[in-house]
Amino acid sequence: MPGKRIILPIFVGTLLLVPSVWGAQPTWDCKAGPNNSWDCSKDGVSVSNEQESTPGNATQPGTTTQPAYAANPTAIPEDSDSVPSNTEPESDTDEPTPLVSTASAHATSSSDVAEDDAAASSSTTPLPEIARPTQPTATTQPAYAANPRAIANDSDGDASSAAPLPNTEPTKPRYAPNPNTITGYKLADETTWDCKAGPGKAWECSRGRVKHPVYAAASTPRYKRPVRGQRQIQSGDILRIDRDLDWNQCGPLNDPATMARYSNETKIEADAADVSRANKQATFSGHVVVTKGNQLLEADRITYNNRDDTIDATGSIYYQSPGLLVSGSSARMDMAVHKGKITDVEYRLPKRHARGSATLAEVIGPKQSHFENINYTTCRPGNDDWILEAGKLEINQETGVGVAEDTVFRFKGIPFFYLPYASFPIDSRRKSGVLVPSIGRSDETGFDFSIPYYVNIAPHMDATITPRYMSRRGLMVAGEFRHLTENFESEATLELLPNDKERDSDENSARGAFSYQGHGYLTPRMAMDVIINYASDNDYMEDLGDSLAISSSRYLERRGDMQYFGDHWSLLGRVQYFQTIDETIARVDRPYARLPQILFEYEQPDAFAGTTLHMDAEYVYFDRDNTVSGHRFDINPAISLPMRNSWGFVTPKLGVRHTSYDLTNQAAGMPDSPDRTTGTFSLDSGLFFERVGTATTSTLEPRMFYLYTSRENQDDIPIFDTSEYDFSFYNMFNENHFAGSDRISDANQLTLALTSRTFMNDTGEESFRFSLGEIFYFDDREVQMPGVGTIDDSSSALVGQIAMQLGSRWSTQADLEWDHNRGDDQTTQSAIYLRYDDNDKTLFNIGYSYARDIFEQTDLSFRFPITSKLNAVGRWDYSLRHERTTEAFAGLEFSNCCYAVRALGREYINDISNESNTAFYLQLEFKGLTNIGKKVDEFLEDNLLGYSRAN
Repeated sequence: MPGKRIILPIFVGTLLLVPSVWGAQPTWDCKAGPNNSWDCSKDGVSVSNEQESTPGNATQPGTTTQPAYAANPTAIPEDSDSVPSNTEPESDTDEPTPLVSTASAHATSSSDVAEDDAAASSSTTPLPEIARPTQPTATTQPAYAANPRAIANDSDGDASSAAPLPNTEPTKPRYAPNPNTITGYKLADETTWDCKAGPGKAWECSRGRVKHPVYAAASTPRYKRPVRGQRQIQSGDILRIDRDLDWNQCGPLNDPATMARYSNETKIEADAADVSRANKQATFSGHVVVTKGNQLLEADRITYNNRDDTIDATGSIYYQSPGLLVSGSSARMDMAVHKGKITDVEYRLPKRHARGSATLAEVIGPKQSHFENINYTTCRPGNDDWILEAGKLEINQETGVGVAEDTVFRFKGIPFFYLPYASFPIDSRRKSGVLVPSIGRSDETGFDFSIPYYVNIAPHMDATITPRYMSRRGLMVAGEFRHLTENFESEATLELLPNDKERDSDENSARGAFSYQGHGYLTPRMAMDVIINYASDNDYMEDLGDSLAISSSRYLERRGDMQYFGDHWSLLGRVQYFQTIDETIARVDRPYARLPQILFEYEQPDAFAGTTLHMDAEYVYFDRDNTVSGHRFDINPAISLPMRNSWGFVTPKLGVRHTSYDLTNQAAGMPDSPDRTTGTFSLDSGLFFERVGTATTSTLEPRMFYLYTSRENQDDIPIFDTSEYDFSFYNMFNENHFAGSDRISDANQLTLALTSRTFMNDTGEESFRFSLGEIFYFDDREVQMPGVGTIDDSSSALVGQIAMQLGSRWSTQADLEWDHNRGDDQTTQSAIYLRYDDNDKTLFNIGYSYARDIFEQTDLSFRFPITSKLNAVGRWDYSLRHERTTEAFAGLEFSNCCYAVRALGREYINDISNESNTAFYLQLEFKGLTNIGKKVDEFLEDNLLGYSRAN
């Protein structure tokens, strides 16, 4: 069952709910061992050095004067094949051997480095294949200091060019943490180490040049503690989190995480690493990149403690996974208990075109999280036209509930509402609460305000209670109840107006209406439909309806259907009744009730010799007070032989129809059991001619339809549910001129028609269509509705249609019914429409329609862009027959990726003989959050041809 939209749908409830996203436990755990060896384990299983050095794994390089990888790889020469003869073995110690020294050195010049080369060569030792730590002496510092910029590049890789530097104060790394902005990206001059667990239980390491961000001056912190109600991103700033997002486009953004394709194994890239055996801790520093699957984590420094199973990350943290991008200044995750904290958070939800920030995001458990000073908006960075803020936010995925405290919604910096406490659903599970109010005004109701309250009764049922205040009529209470099962859905609505102040003193002031609709399947082949409508009085729809179509309803239907579908047949059972709400309709003209109706339909193609068998049968009992009523049984078997080819078709058909009645209250002198039997033969045929050009394909499609139906006098049969079809191009090919079984038209006629079409070869679209047809009668038509005499015209009116696509944006269509048998007004029906649609902002429709003695009206509607974000909309529907406006509205709509405002003024009539009503609608749409006011966008979709909220 679709959920209702709550006034506080703080979508940030989906934020940061993956407790393991900030790191992964390394597959390998290595520490320095005795005799210059490494003790390594994989997933807790010890791996020997012999296993690590098997062929195909990481090779064992020769000993050099410098380790193979250091904090600054550019400071280390390429590995040399020669082995120095003055190497000394490392002393055994229980202290961990650092892969990179934690101390830093300062280089004053390249000559300083050259002077200490000799000392460096005397302190080097052979390195293991996975890492090559050196044991620094008490008086020297290793050449590969923590500050890679302090080491000069060696020219030839000789051991003598890497002398240790004097112990000086550490210098600040060039990759300073927390710069304010990223000004660009460049290819790093130095190389970085790229290591991952390879086959055969060995490490695979490589060096390569990588991209590094170019930061602005490090004096300004990159991340600031969010201040509620203020913008956190200055104009022109581009954070790492927004680098791959195009905020100029509305709707879902391209998600970089969905486009990334990483290996499923955990892979870490870093400028330096430090492994501590005693503390079971590994620290990666520099530009650290961790990837696994479609997840990526970047930080200046990441420390993993194998003993506590914790991860600490600091400095320019960035994380991405499908649907979520997060940055922060520091993070600590406890992997063992699924807990963690992230500070100074910026987040992005690309699929929702949403973003926000928080001072603290804390994962309390696998399905619980806590946020402080959090906000949410769908506006682009640097623009907080609307923003939803909360001092605290608690998210519980297990219960599906979020709780917010100290909540403020701001629009254009102005607080619209404040809630000290709010509880709301975070998933498809629904929760009771207040919905968005609706505000409007009209002459019928005056000031109109309603505020719905949603009640979540059970997972398969809910209700909405809506108090509605109308200044002219009083207080109304409306209720809606919905029920859903696996195979059936239903909805019931009830409106009660206890005291209508506009009702006269002699009229009942209590008014109301009820409606029920249900649809579903009792079995896979058995469907059920139920419709029940009720109104307390005849003027209810006119007084409280909001359009001519609703208020002019003369009947309210009550119907129940049960239908079974077989392989080639179906059986329908129905009961149907109508409430007449227009008392001016005479009782003899009101619709009959069907109590019941049973309809059987059968069609079997390829029955034998290519024929198709048809069968329609119906039983129905018609009931109406004080008029003729009774039973009707109708059966119509037929057989046809469709013959089709690529160039044409021929379909002969032969059928017979029998109808019998059992009547009560029949007029004096009329039979109580009339019946009728007719036979019908038809021959439908057509040809297809095609001419293929370089850009278009044109067709010529002549069609001939012959129909013969025997004549049977039917004047003694009452009219229960039969009416005459409107004459149109497509209705010329019907076998019966009447809809219903009380009249079967006699026919001996031939229909000739011609259709021509033009299609674009590249797209297949129809750019032109022309149709023209006429019926030629060989006999007079004697079977007519009561009061209509025999028609002896030798031909029907000429019916034509034409439709053209005038370029990519303009289109037109015209319909004409021209009766050349009439001496005066020969035009029976006509309509013409012209439309412009650029599929973006501009929309224009103009039309004229006419039906003799029924209506004549014009229709003009448009949507026109004033600026790139501001549109004018309007419609004018005018009745030439009554010389008055039936519907008119005009307004403005402003829309961007963040919010939309729609204002509309409207004039309309509920009855053609009554005075017009005026109304004003206003809607505020905060995209990705909610709507406030009248749903003007839905009104425009229903009343402005071609309008779409997507545009």
